Amino acid sequence: MIPRPPMVKIAISSCLLGEKVRYDGRDKYNPRIVENLAPLFSFIPVCPEMKMGLGAPREPMNLVRPRDGRVELVTVKSKRNLTTLMQAVCEQTMPELARACVSGYIFKKGSPSCGIEGVPLYNEEGEKVDEGSGLFVHALRSFFPNMPIVEESDLGSIEVLISFAEQVVAYEEWAAIYADGFTPTRWGSFHSRYKMKLLAHSRPHLTKMGKLVAQGGGVGFEDRLQEYGQVLFAGLQVPATRKKHTDVLYHFYGHIKSIASTEERTAILSSIEAYRQEQESLRSPWLALKEVLQKYQVSWALKQSYLSPGPAALWFSKEGRGIVDR
Repeated sequence: MIPRPPMVKIAISSCLLGEKVRYDGRDKYNPRIVENLAPLFSFIPVCPEMKMGLGAPREPMNLVRPRDGRVELVTVKSKRNLTTLMQAVCEQTMPELARACVSGYIFKKGSPSCGIEGVPLYNEEGEKVDEGSGLFVHALRSFFPNMPIVEESDLGSIEVLISFAEQVVAYEEWAAIYADGFTPTRWGSFHSRYKMKLLAHSRPHLTKMGKLVAQGGGVGFEDRLQEYGQVLFAGLQVPATRKKHTDVLYHFYGHIKSIASTEERTAILSSIEAYRQEQESLRSPWLALKEVLQKYQVSWALKQSYLSPGPAALWFSKEGRGIVDR
């Protein structure tokens, strides 16, 4: 069994943590990301350029596509080709991230190494001809095809922060089980835990996942697991909405309406309706339901990842308390 860390780990561009590693010798410290996510996750700072031994400050670089169609990493003034050096760093770093059990990655936008999209691509004459992703990102996507990744500029709202955190926690659990060895039984248990979470994001993805699980083991089991993982993380990227959350809350309510007191049922229904009508945040009905579910020990519901601590803590933060569109 592979030991798992006590706190879920996220890799992050070093400059976002305040390290002065950018080409101009400065940092891009992002207090909003750090302050919101540090209580939930352990950060692993990574800067490919520093691992390449380039230092800071350094000559800036661009992505260049020669006439043969390859994408290369080239310094702007001296035209030094650093592609091979970057590839070596990628080959070294990906296994390091795997051994560290990293479950997500936050990248700095626009970097020729770490930009996820929209990175300018130039021809040999210095003319912009296209856009793409950084070389380090490309390598990471190949090595970790389902790992949640995001640019810091995309984490501009508490809703997106919560969504990313949910994906990271799901990836950590999925990767841990995968490393220990999936069986049809363990697969079914995982799927059961994530039903309500997926229902809050995408019913079509949940339906497809259920059909894969229903086929069980036997021939093609590994292929179905791979496909399930792809569908799972694609589904979690679909934005959760107020309507979908309301449906999930009412589903949970259905498990306690025959055992809860009249006062408890009235309070929960009132809270759900207030949330549905945009008078309260998700925090209120979530807490009310969880309290009653725990009181009556509704085991199926309490096992749901939707009710697990972790990303839900962001709903209760000062910044997240006023959420109205989840």
